Amino acid sequence: MPPPLGTTSIETLIVVALTLGISFAAVMFIQKHRRERSFRQKWGVPKSEGANVLMKVTGGLIDEGKDWHTVELAARLVMNDLWMLESEQTKALAIVRNRWERQRGVADVHGRRAEDIVEELDGLKARSPGVPLARLIDLRHELTALIKSDLYGGGNKMEGRAALMARRHLDQFFFHTEQSHLVRGNGADLDVLKRAIVLTTLAEQVTLLEQARDAGGGSGKGIKLEMLKLMNDPDRFDRFNDEDKAAIREIARGVSLFAKTRFNHLHEAIRRRGIPYMPS
Repeated sequence: MPPPLGTTSIETLIVVALTLGISFAAVMFIQKHRRERSFRQKWGVPKSEGANVLMKVTGGLIDEGKDWHTVELAARLVMNDLWMLESEQTKALAIVRNRWERQRGVADVHGRRAEDIVEELDGLKARSPGVPLARLIDLRHELTALIKSDLYGGGNKMEGRAALMARRHLDQFFFHTEQSHLVRGNGADLDVLKRAIVLTTLAEQVTLLEQARDAGGGSGKGIKLEMLKLMNDPDRFDRFNDEDKAAIREIARGVSLFAKTRFNHLHEAIRRRGIPYMPS
């Protein structure tokens, strides 16, 4: 057994512990002071008035009729400056979202539900031959709006997932149906639509990446953190193919120093896939 500690050793440990505790407290105090000063310099008010800043910034954007993504991004920038916990951010975003919905009337007039659109789709596809292409395109636009507002805009996730699944089935119908089954269109129209579907899908993937990049402030560390969040969010992560998922994992689990470069490579690769489908 080791010999018992002497009085001198115990006193030394106590001194070391007190020194570390004081040093830690000093560091925390300095960090807090820096955060306070940084917030005041950026927003012109003390950090204690952060909640008012959050409501003023988001309220201005809401009054201007900005979309939810713009409002949410602005809110997150303010909340990051306030060093709010994730749970606090969730509560604050819920308040901002409720205000945004009241302003736009989303809470009262949210449009049709996904199941209503699916029901109409099934009825239209049963009319073979004679499926009206123009109406199918309109329904696809409705489903896309539901996906943006519910799946990625802070709305009803279940509704958004249903809309995404319905749109996937509709796209399969477009790519596998015969031209003779359609009316109010011609072969050229269908080909243009197929290209537009591919470009839209790629654009949505690029948007998901850009939202993550912006939420992370564009830094390597921030991008790495947001890619980790994306990787753990099936609603966003499953929108990418296996190759892109591997690239996202590499960014999320890799060194922050290389995160920005790897992100830019992935961003550019997805954008380049759309070149063959662009009109000449």
